Parts: sequence; structure tokens; C-alpha cells
Amino acid sequence: LRNHGGRTGNGTNGRTTITCSDGLVVSFSQCRLSQNGTGEGRGQIPCILYATSSPDLDCVVPPPPNVADSLRQATITIVRSVLQIASELVERARDVCRELDPHALLGKSHLFGSLLPLLLSQLGPVAASTPQSAVEVLNIVKQVLP
Repeated sequence: LRNHGGRTGNGTNGRTTITCSDGLVVSFSQCRLSQNGTGEGRGQIPCILYATSSPDLDCVVPPPPNVADSLRQATITIVRSVLQIASELVERARDVCRELDPHALLGKSHLFGSLLPLLLSQLGPVAASTPQSAVEVLNIVKQVLP
């Protein structure tokens, strides 16, 4: 993983190991290829999200509220961006494929068959998290509907 771009925030006094309540252990170690001064105790990973087979298990170290807000906003931004690209793709397909049904053609793609359903499934929990997020999710749905 290589980070390119402008300066970004980072954390200090990080942990080398995190143990979650389901027994998952996440370990961080020094990368000999790192050239930006990051390592086990200082870096740019504020939170790691993963799914368990039991939804009622909570990680021992929950993310701080500001991280949760950032993750919600990032999810909304990603979904909005992908939906915008998907809408543009449908419009272009309509223009190019006049003889073919663009929905049948695009429905076989990974974008419409896998990625969009997966992204849209993440909007329910985001919408339920805060009133502001619910309004943003409703605006996204409003933009997508014909």
C-alpha cells in the first residue's frame, strides 16, 4: 500500500496489537519500505472495519466519535460518487446502444451486479446513525430515482 498526495493527518502512540471481542487479533509491524516516518506507533490508519459472523459483537477499542463521523461521511461520499458514475454510464449506454437494451447489457457488469448492491446495502446503517446522515442518504436516493 502506497500513499501518494499531499500531507495528511496521522496519529501517534498507536498500538501494535488490537484484540477484538470475537478473538480477532490485528497486528501492525514496521515496514522496511516505509520512507515517511510511519511505523507501529505512528501512522495513518485511524480505524479498521471488518465484519464478523455475529453482528452483536463489538470491538474492544471502538473508534472515537470524530472517526465514526468521518467514516459515515466517507461512505456517503463514495456511494454518491459511484452512483454518479453509474448514472453517467447508463446515459452513455443509451446514446451508444440504441439497438440494444442498455439495462440488460449493463446489468451483467460487476458495477451493477455487485458493487452497487454492496454499496447501497451500507446506506441503511449510515442513514440510521444520525439525522443528518439520514437526510444525506435520502438526497442520494432522490438523485438516483428517475
